[in-house]
Amino acid sequence: MVVATTLAYFDYHLRGAEDGLDRMREAADVEGTGRIDSET
Repeated sequence: MVVATTLAYFDYHLRGAEDGLDRMREAADVEGTGRIDSET
């Protein structure tokens, strides 16, 4: 979860990947473990 979320974050912020935020949310959405909530 941490690796996938971090890579998606870097892709979004450093490479400008438009799907990076969606991939971050998907990677971090693990029931009972983590979740990302954002208003963007």
